[in-house]
Amino acid sequence: MKISLLLLFLLQGVLSIGDTDNSYSDLSYSLENVSTGEGIFVAIHPKNGHLFLYVKDNNQIIQFTESGSVDTLATVQFDQNFGKILDVPPNGNELLIWDAGLGRVHSLDLETFELSRLDESHNHMNQFGHGATVAENGNIYAMGGYGYWEFKNQLVFYSQEHRQWELLSKPDSEIVPSNIAGKLFRTKDTFLYINKPIESNTGHSYAYRYVPDDNRWVLDQSLTRMLSNALLDVERSSTYFNQTSTYAIDHSRNLIGLIRHTRSQSHYAYLIDFEENQMYELDLSQLNIYDIKNFFYVPGKDHWVILGHPFSTNRRDQLILRTFEFDLSHPALSVVQFQEDDGYKTTMILGSFGGLFLIILGWFFYRNILSSGSRDRSKHRAKSSPYIMEISKDGNEELAVYFDGKKFSHSGDVYLSRVFDVIYQMKQEGTSEMLISDLDQKLFSDNTHSSYKSRTRRKVIQVINSESDYEIIEEKKSQTDKRVKVIDVNLDKIKITHQDS
Repeated sequence: MKISLLLLFLLQGVLSIGDTDNSYSDLSYSLENVSTGEGIFVAIHPKNGHLFLYVKDNNQIIQFTESGSVDTLATVQFDQNFGKILDVPPNGNELLIWDAGLGRVHSLDLETFELSRLDESHNHMNQFGHGATVAENGNIYAMGGYGYWEFKNQLVFYSQEHRQWELLSKPDSEIVPSNIAGKLFRTKDTFLYINKPIESNTGHSYAYRYVPDDNRWVLDQSLTRMLSNALLDVERSSTYFNQTSTYAIDHSRNLIGLIRHTRSQSHYAYLIDFEENQMYELDLSQLNIYDIKNFFYVPGKDHWVILGHPFSTNRRDQLILRTFEFDLSHPALSVVQFQEDDGYKTTMILGSFGGLFLIILGWFFYRNILSSGSRDRSKHRAKSSPYIMEISKDGNEELAVYFDGKKFSHSGDVYLSRVFDVIYQMKQEGTSEMLISDLDQKLFSDNTHSSYKSRTRRKVIQVINSESDYEIIEEKKSQTDKRVKVIDVNLDKIKITHQDS
């Protein structure tokens, strides 16, 4: 009997990965001694599938190969290094490395590992957090970002021929919002840009399509509708395991690969057919991926590559790689079904008495029946535990944060980590209020623009309150001096525990 159960277990394991090959199967890379706070940028080779990680903290470029080897490819040094973006052009001969704020462009020869400068430009410091893609001829296209105290939406490109950056398109800001962390895809005949307005509370990104003949941009309603129905927000940190979109697209099948933006761990990825308007969800837990970091397509191998953490709870500080071939029969892949959304077509108008009656009846049903269950659940949680957030610090002064008993990963966001440090200190001191100006001094450098401070601070607070499902932090006017603003922290909902070193 025991032998039969063992064979059944082994057979189940084989079936769960039956549609994947053994690429990268032995590869495991520890992040224990790697500083991610300064940023990590990732690129992939379009022919052999080798993966490249640029670690800004030590300027090392690390190479992962399909055979499972991990090597330090090179250590590169740059003056005025505020971050670098890297990608492999389609010829596969070099790594293109350019300033995170655009400007200088370098090439690292993948045969000799010699670093050379290509451009006749300078460090622009103008479009930090831009979306980017590299064309067949090696030209670099970049869109959006932040620089010189404002958010951007223009599309620029680096010309290999002229060795300069040039403006290609400046969209109407009423159509394409100015923001950072967008995704720029180059299709066969145009560009797709996925982003969302800065102050948007919709919970999903928007898609925009470039019309080259008229040099204008339009909202791609079909693609945006899919993003809306799936509540898919692809905005991510511009430094933490970032990548270009050059190889996040399968041109032969018209598929783009997307990762849902979330501050907690995610083991789902999404493929969208932008011609047939179809979305697919990929359950990465069946590939042993717990927290996805990057999602690439390798044309030379005709498969997708996923970088993330393994599901084993004692290996969450490790990076592993898995491959996936697009196959509708794959057990990890499912078609995302959407109901017909008439919101875009406005074909249904509830202006009649009957429609108004249904609205009132529906509201009454929700108010008196459904919402009562929600209130009861909130009361139950309040009775079962008075604490929503739990913070502990180990012997290495590292903070661990838990919401309702579940550990929350925040190491990839420097501002989020700094706010948790502030909350920890305020709880220890028993101080529930802090001046906004004092908080900003702890979060930002002196030369950070006020608009960026305000936006980032609000976003961090929104994330914490969203994860808490409670107003843990609130911005408001001071009770003692109405002229100044403070953050108010609900200390009664926070608990500090101590870990053994």
